[in-house]
Amino acid sequence: IKFYEFLINPKGGFVNNLVVPVSDQTHHQMITPTKYLQDNWMDTIKNKILNSPITTPGKYVYSDNDFIFLGQIVEEVSGMNLNEYTTQNFYAPLGMKSTGFLPLQKTSIDKIAATEVDDYYRHELIQGTVHDEGASVMGGIAGHAGLFSNATDLAKLYEMLLNKGEWEGKKYFNPGTIEVFTAYNTENSRRGLGFDKPEKN
Repeated sequence: IKFYEFLINPKGGFVNNLVVPVSDQTHHQMITPTKYLQDNWMDTIKNKILNSPITTPGKYVYSDNDFIFLGQIVEEVSGMNLNEYTTQNFYAPLGMKSTGFLPLQKTSIDKIAATEVDDYYRHELIQGTVHDEGASVMGGIAGHAGLFSNATDLAKLYEMLLNKGEWEGKKYFNPGTIEVFTAYNTENSRRGLGFDKPEKN
């Protein structure tokens, strides 16, 4: 379900009063620095996702819903938002100082690569905010998208994965966990559990 499409009217603009150019008393959820979403809208979307039809068993349909809800489960259990939780418990211990959600809170926009000119949904250059439309309406913090990083930080992460879960003498994952998450897990998809993989031969 492309839930961000519920924001768009048939003419290509936003539905009246759901998105405004400046944050006000009822619009705090930033989509971009010039677009703010109505506060109670995400509750409506969560219900739409939960009530969306399930496909026929055996048919593969790409969806982000699993990781969207996984991120929300982490927030519910930890009592922290996903940005705070992942930074405190994973990225900071790994020394990944430039990794996290909402990069404009940490650095200037000129240090962030633009990803595209969005001519369908936001109608502007996307730079410093999440590229994924669904994560953008969730305020840029989501279980499926919105994470920003740089090459130095990613090198640390990849070295830890190549070392079967260890980095600089500290264990972050059991080797078996990495094997399970990076393996092909189904005949219906090339993807692992959270890892994209090459097409099978």
